[in-house]
Amino acid sequence: MIVTKLAQKSPYGRARQYAALPFRKLPNGTVEVLLITSRETKRWIIPKGWPMKNKSGAETAELEAYEEAGVKGQVQEHPIGYYGYLKQREGKEPLACEVEVYGLKVRELVQEWPEKHERERKWFSLKEASQLVHEGELKKILLGMHGIQGPQVSKRYPRGVTRLAAKRAGKFLERIGI
Repeated sequence: MIVTKLAQKSPYGRARQYAALPFRKLPNGTVEVLLITSRETKRWIIPKGWPMKNKSGAETAELEAYEEAGVKGQVQEHPIGYYGYLKQREGKEPLACEVEVYGLKVRELVQEWPEKHERERKWFSLKEASQLVHEGELKKILLGMHGIQGPQVSKRYPRGVTRLAAKRAGKFLERIGI
């Protein structure tokens, strides 16, 4: 798993968030991920949120995927990786956040969901998604899934992807039956 130094060493503190990485496998074997836009900046991101009382990280990620992207599906029990970012807060110091990412195999996209009018959602190839997100560690998680053919990891790794990241992504997809 990829853990960022930013979230570990920030002078501003550290907060945990949970995210879902919604994905699907097309009939030709291509894996796509669903990205959403952030509310303020309209950057492409994955659904994420703060811990919720009496909910695991996976359950929180699953709920955030529904609320922010209108996604229903099967969330994985274990995280596929971590990434960090500095959350900018109006009138306050930035907050270093470490985001725990859970894969979510999409079964349904609903037409009405809580944040429908605040965000856009769109399917992207893994390569396209990795070029659109800003967080370096999230790019690596996405690229680690790139080149997956069935449950096996390709022997060729995209530039910037470590063998370990690709191996973990392959094991994740194998666990979920892709």
